[in-house]
Amino acid sequence: ECLANRRKLLYLPREDFTETPVLVEGLKRLGTGAMMPREDFFAGRWRRHLEDLLAAPGRWTDIALNGDEVIARRLLAS
Repeated sequence: ECLANRRKLLYLPREDFTETPVLVEGLKRLGTGAMMPREDFFAGRWRRHLEDLLAAPGRWTDIALNGDEVIARRLLAS
């Protein structure tokens, strides 16, 4: 969603999600985001992270947004 809509993303580390390394790498390569330590999140220390992210220049890579069409064509072809 954030990449498709060119929105910056503030995220928490999620070591328990196997998808996390791929998602974080994709965000770094294709968009703009920053990680907030879990300790800061749960302690309510969001301001600095939000301000830093909002002040960071946005950089975006054009990505295909037609995944639904690609999947539908593959399903119909099988």
